[in-house]
Amino acid sequence: MRVLKCSTWSFLVFGIFFLNITVLISCQAPEPFSNTPSIQFSELVYEEADQSNPLGIQQTDKIILTIEFTDGDGDLGISQDEVYSPYHDYDLVIDSKNNIVTFNSLPSYPLTRLERVFNGTELYWTGVESKTLDVESLPSYDCADYELLYINKELSQVVAPGQISNIPDPSNFKLDTLLKVENEFRYNMYVTFYSDNNPDGVFKPVDWPKEAGTGCLIDYNSRFQPLGTAFEGQLTYKIQSVGGGFGLALAKGQFYLECYIFDRSLNKSNTIESPKYRLSDLLNQNNNDL
Repeated sequence: MRVLKCSTWSFLVFGIFFLNITVLISCQAPEPFSNTPSIQFSELVYEEADQSNPLGIQQTDKIILTIEFTDGDGDLGISQDEVYSPYHDYDLVIDSKNNIVTFNSLPSYPLTRLERVFNGTELYWTGVESKTLDVESLPSYDCADYELLYINKELSQVVAPGQISNIPDPSNFKLDTLLKVENEFRYNMYVTFYSDNNPDGVFKPVDWPKEAGTGCLIDYNSRFQPLGTAFEGQLTYKIQSVGGGFGLALAKGQFYLECYIFDRSLNKSNTIESPKYRLSDLLNQNNNDL
């Protein structure tokens, strides 16, 4: 099985929309809660873009989701620097001949996923037999399925484009488009927007790449930081849109949010839904609270 070393890097996603998460917790004495986290909807607030901003300053609006949680062993939260298994961003893929699979590959099947693992000294990629991909062809190009990375001639090390200058012998690397499979556990908070602003009036997930005018995946999943030993409390998740995007995308019809979380042991909570809202109703609610 092929093992690939890799350099540590962080990823920054550019686009109209950006994420900002604020975590607020209140801890109480332990009670016999399940070790699988449980969540309940608490509140949804919309903060309109400040129209008084000086010309040239990007306006932002915000959706703020608050949920209540319980967790029997209090193991909630992932640090931003936890980039190794099981919290790594994605798996790379090798074929049956241990060749790295790229966009232009003619692979030998079956394909196997490579996990990003930390052995206490360095990060590396290693194959996981249980993660064989049940596919017979490669997906067409999409930024959700491929990652642009430098890979060495021995096919044993991959480096992000922004860090190739840190490699002693960069001439041994070439830039290629590698097949990847996103790791579900890279985030611990998942939020999906649904809107009925569709020709058939049926609630469907909002197509954020279409709304933002980009071809790449945009979502509002993220991480909240470790909460200590918090058995019960509250999470407030602030989602920010640059350019007043929420006001544009959600202005017509109704919408609601769907949400679930993971704990550090990879236990998935129940999935909750917010009530259905019109953006104008949330604005009126804000005005009434003044």
